[in-house]
Amino acid sequence: MIRIIILGVLLHLGSITDSALNSSATFHIPASNFTLECVLPKTSHSTSERGFTRIQSFLQDSEEADYKINIYPVNTSSSNAAGLENTGGFGCHFMNDTNNCFISSELLETQNIKWNIMCWVNGNHTNLICTLIPCYKMTYLNAVFRIGYVAALVDISVERTKQQNCSIYDYFECVIPIINTSQSYILWIEVTDSKGSLRSPPMLVNPTSIYKPYAPTNLKTEIINEGDLRISWTIPTPAPCKLLYEVKYRKNSTENIFQNEVNVLEPSLHIGSIQSGFSYSFQVRCKCHNGNGFWSNWSNAVYFNTQEVIYFPQKLLASAGSNVTVSCIYYNKNLTVPVNNIVWWLNLDEQVSEAQYSVLNSHVARVTLLNLSTTNPEGKFNYHALYCCQKSNESIMCNHRYAELYVINVNLNFSCETNGNLTKMTCRWDISSLPDGSTLKLKFYRYKIYCSGLQNNQHNQEVNDCHLNGTLYYECTFTPIFSMSGYVLWLEIHHQLGILESPKSCIIPMDVVKPLPPSNVKAEITVNYGYLNITWERPSLPVDSLEFQIQYSVNGTDALWKIQNFLDGESSYIEVSDPCIVYITQVRCRRFNTTGYWSQWSEPAYTTIRDIRAPARGPDFWRIISEDPISKEKQVTLLWKPLTKEDALCTVKGIILKHQTSQNRTWTDILENKSRWTFAWTEDVHTVTVSAFNSVGSSVVNYNLTFSNKTSAVYAAQSLEAYLMNNTCVFLSWTIFSNENQPTCFIIEWKIPEEDDQVMWTRVPSNLSRFYIFDHFVPINKYYFTLYPIFPEGEGHPINMNIADKGNNMKHENDTEPYIILLIIVLSTILLIGTILISQQKMRKLFWEDVPNPQNCSWAQGVNFEKPV
Repeated sequence: MIRIIILGVLLHLGSITDSALNSSATFHIPASNFTLECVLPKTSHSTSERGFTRIQSFLQDSEEADYKINIYPVNTSSSNAAGLENTGGFGCHFMNDTNNCFISSELLETQNIKWNIMCWVNGNHTNLICTLIPCYKMTYLNAVFRIGYVAALVDISVERTKQQNCSIYDYFECVIPIINTSQSYILWIEVTDSKGSLRSPPMLVNPTSIYKPYAPTNLKTEIINEGDLRISWTIPTPAPCKLLYEVKYRKNSTENIFQNEVNVLEPSLHIGSIQSGFSYSFQVRCKCHNGNGFWSNWSNAVYFNTQEVIYFPQKLLASAGSNVTVSCIYYNKNLTVPVNNIVWWLNLDEQVSEAQYSVLNSHVARVTLLNLSTTNPEGKFNYHALYCCQKSNESIMCNHRYAELYVINVNLNFSCETNGNLTKMTCRWDISSLPDGSTLKLKFYRYKIYCSGLQNNQHNQEVNDCHLNGTLYYECTFTPIFSMSGYVLWLEIHHQLGILESPKSCIIPMDVVKPLPPSNVKAEITVNYGYLNITWERPSLPVDSLEFQIQYSVNGTDALWKIQNFLDGESSYIEVSDPCIVYITQVRCRRFNTTGYWSQWSEPAYTTIRDIRAPARGPDFWRIISEDPISKEKQVTLLWKPLTKEDALCTVKGIILKHQTSQNRTWTDILENKSRWTFAWTEDVHTVTVSAFNSVGSSVVNYNLTFSNKTSAVYAAQSLEAYLMNNTCVFLSWTIFSNENQPTCFIIEWKIPEEDDQVMWTRVPSNLSRFYIFDHFVPINKYYFTLYPIFPEGEGHPINMNIADKGNNMKHENDTEPYIILLIIVLSTILLIGTILISQQKMRKLFWEDVPNPQNCSWAQGVNFEKPV
């Protein structure tokens, strides 16, 4: 297997002696093709006699061919000066003739080896590339090519030589990595196999002299204001030198005749006026302005087709509310339409006012559109269509071509927020109105303190920590921040047609801070007053005055929040309507008197139900007295009603019964979780007072009841009437005797006689003589109502009344019902009889109207109507 190796010695300029670099043996690689030719005789020599290396034939495909090849250096001393040793042999030399692959018959007889070589430095200065094209297509079909170079500057040795594979196409391409373009290289070519080698003379290369830039990119054609054509392009990068450009173009793409513009110094070229009906194509290449190096490859071609109507610009990007100017050239059968015959239409439904027209020259018409509105996408169209139309007599002819106006609203809603630790500021823009495909960049500059106005000469910076939050928002984060500095912000909106900027706004991070929520929030109901007391700890930052907001509600799924504001502080009292339920509270804060943000609500805090005062009064109670018929002992069972929350404030731990007898004996029963209590009535007078107690204390205002045999004989009530209104209400009325000793109140008791232990009762003030009782009354049951007058000394004589079953039920109330029903029946009968009589009279009248009266009709006289026909 045969290898071709390009070896290179990396040299600093001046590190080799001037004699070596200027020697005729050191070939300077030009910025063009060159040829390497090695002449070999046909005669073979003994390697033992001549010391030559025997290698396989390079000109034959047969492996049996056997040649001895000697290569003699042109100048041995020069090679040795460069640190290169030759194996000896025949001579190789270079020729500057481009593509010199001509092989004479004389050379064929002497067996030569010949390559066409070109070396250059690629556009990004990373590689030195050499291509070797053998002049004989049959040569080295099975060769392996490698590239190598020596990195040492003085001591050159084989061990320090690096090798890389060469790519094989229709030619051999070898690449040498370049460390620094300011260094020079000495290269030589060596063809070798296992039996021998063939080495070229040394070649000196300066990378800057064979630089081949990349081709220009992004070629664009445009019509400029005068109606002329201009082409522009992007400078290739990197560019280590000022570039010189060559532009070639042709009017008709089907022709192969190009016009060339050389020595173009700027990345654009004014072509001049255009002709209707032609198609233009353009290509550009470049090289270093100083003349060194190669021309780049030609760029990709760009085409410009002249059309019936030419707009410039044909596509335009503008911000909402701005003014734009568009020009056009109108051709009709390859003839330019005079500008006086041009009218403009927007979206084909609105003619632009002629006051906005202007004339550039005889064939270029212009219009200025004022205060543009934002483009609202309609289907696949996301631009305004501007038409340049021809006016002829009374008709207007519009070509199907139009200019596209992309109008974007750059007044984007945005907000900035500084975190509670004052370490970063996040800004968010609403980009829902921007067209798809737009990209954004946040630009800013900073004043040291506060906002000092919006200036354009500041050094702009770009925020890198930006990202899209979904499809509606664009977020950028500043970190670290200077809390009192003024940040002037604006967005660059990058559209395929250009760049727009949003209005500049100045933000001070401290003005938009969102504090951390208050911590350690606690809530309780105060003792004695029942206020909702909330305490919290304010965040450590910011240190300015804060205002707080408290929201509270009854704990539950359907919470109705109430909100109250407070200035700087760490506690608050709120009066609540019901102190005996559980409340949920939360607190948040913000800087006082600023445009900053409220913090998040704190973690919720809950109150617990607790006793805030002693019960306001004791429970209302009544008694059931039972007597043993044999021993005549009386048992009194006390029944009490539960206290309301308003009276209990807020819980009742138990009941206290205070007993006092006529024998001045007193004692107390303390009951918990009881609703009734029974004791023996053994003395003539026995007074019981019932009070309630909780963790704060016991009630002061209480009910009492005195049991006395003497007062039970006192008559106070004279009569009692009861009326069943419906199954839930009974109406009672009573009269009392006009005695000097009036009762303090009445107790109304009702029950079913068969259920003596199921007694219902209620207390009625003494100034009432009628009362409605609301309960569930079953009509088939018999109810027993009793009215007890209550005196300070005890109970008076009761009066009672029975309400029987439905037949006799509510006797006093239903006595009037039969009379009412009878009256209704009588009236209905009279009305029915009257109706019948009136109806009969009307029927007679209607019937006899059709019978002739003999007295009034001549033809009826003498006719006997009673005679049968």
